[in-house]
Amino acid sequence: MYDLIRPAKIEQIDSEEPVVDKTSTNNLAFYHGSTAKPLSTPWQVSLERAKKLITYELPEGYIVDCACGSGVQLAAYASLARKPAVGIELDASRAFASAKNLEVVANLRKNLDHNWFNESIFLVGDGRKGREVLQTIHQQNEQESEPKVGLLILDPARPRNSRTHGLEEMSPQLPEVFSGWKDFLSHGKNGPAIILDLSPRLVHEQRLEVESIVDEYWPGIGKTWEWVSRGGGRVDRLTLWLGAVADQKFKRRFVRLPSNPKNKPTVIQDEKPLSAGENTPAVARRLPRKGDYLSIIDSALVESGLAQEWLESCLDENALSKITDPDHAKPYWSDVRTRRPLFHHPVELKLPYGGENFIQAGGKIVAIFHEEFSLENSDKIVAFARKHEIGNLKIRLPIDPSIQPKLQGAIDRQLSSTGGKRKGFMVKSGSDSMSLLVV
Repeated sequence: MYDLIRPAKIEQIDSEEPVVDKTSTNNLAFYHGSTAKPLSTPWQVSLERAKKLITYELPEGYIVDCACGSGVQLAAYASLARKPAVGIELDASRAFASAKNLEVVANLRKNLDHNWFNESIFLVGDGRKGREVLQTIHQQNEQESEPKVGLLILDPARPRNSRTHGLEEMSPQLPEVFSGWKDFLSHGKNGPAIILDLSPRLVHEQRLEVESIVDEYWPGIGKTWEWVSRGGGRVDRLTLWLGAVADQKFKRRFVRLPSNPKNKPTVIQDEKPLSAGENTPAVARRLPRKGDYLSIIDSALVESGLAQEWLESCLDENALSKITDPDHAKPYWSDVRTRRPLFHHPVELKLPYGGENFIQAGGKIVAIFHEEFSLENSDKIVAFARKHEIGNLKIRLPIDPSIQPKLQGAIDRQLSSTGGKRKGFMVKSGSDSMSLLVV
């Protein structure tokens, strides 16, 4: 049995005040139920995904979210696609919040009188049981034909305190949902439409495992992975778009959302499927050279496996061709596994418009230190900084957190009165013991 909630018939949720979504340009305020606020998808993310969704031809039927949480993402999809929504939640307060949020978004788009909104329905209960859900809707609406599902979306719950997320930690599990809904999905020319909202902490091998599970139910179905970042060098959202909503050309997509929601996102795409190999680029064991350039690349872009494609568009091939030493002319990575991926290049990068967002810091290597960086030799570092007119030097080294503030403070004090106007930073050279001073 499922308890039913009609968004069109909800008047007010008295037990909760809506919370303004700071990523919305319209000051949208959403309800979140008893515990869903920290888990809710930001409106900026939801809206950009929905804009992408409507570029595809969806099969006929409802947009079903079998673990809808606060329903913000479902509301964005349904309102832009103008298809009725079905949201299912075990927690009654979240289900009511989801229904109310659908009204919030429909009201924003002045869609309250449209059929898609009036036909939308939310249920309190188990989202894995497709047959029971559709039978409930069929009986409630007294329809002649059974309801169809045009898009299935799943954002399974994950432990909030886990550093890494295993597939077994998802709730509900992928096979449970696939088994319960497979026979009820409408098919377009490219199959059913499915979007899986997964943990951004999944590693490459786990993502391949997800693909393997999908292929057990829909062999050979089209797949497009999407990494979404809102900055800060981290992946905020990871989704797998399947079948009718998979891009027919691009198999991987990286989306950087701007800090100002009014601006357009930067999108980088690639045709290689995930199974083509490990996402992260190979690290070269080479000694750094003074005079070369070094850039700390956005680690979210590196994790998506699309950093190399973007960097190749930024390299000045004409300048590289003028370097006579063939080994020196080859750019390389010295670190890709940390939150500060290091890319060495003998010539400056030619950044496209907006591309500077993918470089956290960059400049020219002016000094190489072979000893460990410590308070005892900080004077030596400061002397080199002064020599190169550096007045602001940031430590980006993996050092003891209890020591780092003391080192940074000592450098700041010494450079505050005698330093220059240039900026610089210190990094560790990949897996080597050397430290690099970069202007």
